[in-house]
Amino acid sequence: MPLDFAFDRYEEIDDGEKIEIDFVCSFEGAIPSKTEVMDNLVLCFDFDPGNAKLDRLRPVKGKKQVKGSVTVTR
Repeated sequence: MPLDFAFDRYEEIDDGEKIEIDFVCSFEGAIPSKTEVMDNLVLCFDFDPGNAKLDRLRPVKGKKQVKGSVTVTR
């Protein structure tokens, strides 16, 4: 299932040791799983999935979208 991301915030903290990303993900069909979303984020930003934590993933009422945030530690 193709996912379309719009990134609201990309912030490097502590000289790039930590990255926080807020996003909105549009989709068709069923709500994507956390794994599907994380796999797509890994492809977009090329980080190790073991160093990332999906902090939040919530559906947007009445739309085929989810909002979320991820924290990556380098």
